[in-house]
This record gives sequence, structure tokens and C-alpha cells, in this order.
Amino acid sequence: SYVQSAARENEILSNEFKGIVERFPQENDDEFDAEPAYAAFKQYHEL
Repeated sequence: SYVQSAARENEILSNEFKGIVERFPQENDDEFDAEPAYAAFKQYHEL
């Protein structure tokens, strides 16, 4: 049904966002100031 499909798609996307957050650089390096970007991304997706 449509509801089941939408729920499954939501689950897939939620898992993708969680995976992105887990792989996101959380510490700064010479090329990228990661901490503010990581915090903003995580807050935006309310993870």
C-alpha cells in the first residue's frame, strides 16, 4: 500500500542520513572546518 511504501522510504532515508552523520568528519583538519558543519547538519536532521 501507499502508506507502507512511504514508511519504508522514510526508513531508508533516515538510515541514509544517520550513515552520513556517522561518516561526517567531526574534527577539523587543514582543509575543512568540520565541527560547525557537522553540528549544523546533525541539528537540521534532528538526529
